[in-house]
Amino acid sequence: MAAESIGSANANSAPQPGEYVKALVNILDDFVEEKAHLKETQAALLNILRDSTGEKQQMRSMQMAVMNALEDAQAEKLQLHATEAAILNILDDSYAEKESLQHIQKAVFNILDDLQGEKANLAERTIELTAANAELESFSYSVAHDLRAPLRQIAGFSKILVEECGPEISDDSRRYLKRIQDGAQHMGKLVDDLLSLAKVSRQTLARRPTPLNELIRSVIESLQPECSGREIRWEIDPLWTAHCDPALVAQVFVNLLSNAIKFSRVRAQAVIQVGQTGVNGQRAIFVRDNGAGFDMAYAAKLFGVFQRLHKVTEFEGTGIGLANVQRIVHKHGGRIWAEAAPDQGATFFLTLPDAPLPDAALPDAPLPDAPLPDPPSPNS
Repeated sequence: MAAESIGSANANSAPQPGEYVKALVNILDDFVEEKAHLKETQAALLNILRDSTGEKQQMRSMQMAVMNALEDAQAEKLQLHATEAAILNILDDSYAEKESLQHIQKAVFNILDDLQGEKANLAERTIELTAANAELESFSYSVAHDLRAPLRQIAGFSKILVEECGPEISDDSRRYLKRIQDGAQHMGKLVDDLLSLAKVSRQTLARRPTPLNELIRSVIESLQPECSGREIRWEIDPLWTAHCDPALVAQVFVNLLSNAIKFSRVRAQAVIQVGQTGVNGQRAIFVRDNGAGFDMAYAAKLFGVFQRLHKVTEFEGTGIGLANVQRIVHKHGGRIWAEAAPDQGATFFLTLPDAPLPDAALPDAPLPDAPLPDPPSPNS
């Protein structure tokens, strides 16, 4: 009875097959969850590994950047050392230049002191030279004036001697007397030119508006005796009204035009032209002829006193006329120069300071190779 109860109890407490299945299902569910959890853990580990790899690469990049920065810092340090050395060199050079500048400054001060002394000496010499020139001009004027009377006597008495004693005088004596007369006349002309030159130096300018074309026509009329028997074509271009001393400027054109007449007599037909051209923004008058011309190698002698570029046997003259012309032009504050060639004529250019170019610019005239001297101040 008891055994049957125990058997019955064991039979009631033994698991049923459905419970085994259910337990196995639970176990499988837990296993699936654990597997999923392991996969998540594995994925997390993989992410951690990937992050650590990125961080490792980032660390390497940072390490390389730090190394590059250190190298740049080293290079900058070297550059700073080089810059410091260069600055020190510059400072040394600046000190040397400062000392050199101090020496130069002292030298300049010494030069200025010397120039001041030279200026004082030059002022004294200028005063002395002005006084000497004035005395020389006065002496020349007096001598030239005093020579006129004896020269007239020589010319007059030699002429009387020829007229009164002509039949009794031999041909040689008559020829000698003629040479005496010619020499006296030439000397008289020379004295007159010297007096004119001295007079120009003493004369004060009397400027007034002067129509140049009218003045030139008047000069040409006065030169008609020199044109007698000559074929001369005059070409006078329109000029302007100049503010000048008409008497002195008339002397300029008398000399230039008479020279053109004289030196063009080697031509069957002389052509003398007076016109205007441009020179550095200023109008200039020119007098051109087709005469004998001259060699420009001797142009520096052209305006000197007693200087001649042709023999007296070829062309007469005293060698003072152009010097007088230059003095008059300089007295007006202008300039004068010439261009010429042997047997091709000559052209003389002169400027007057109050003659600016008109609206229609004129072609520039040729300037001499040598620089022109600055003219003295007017009324000097």
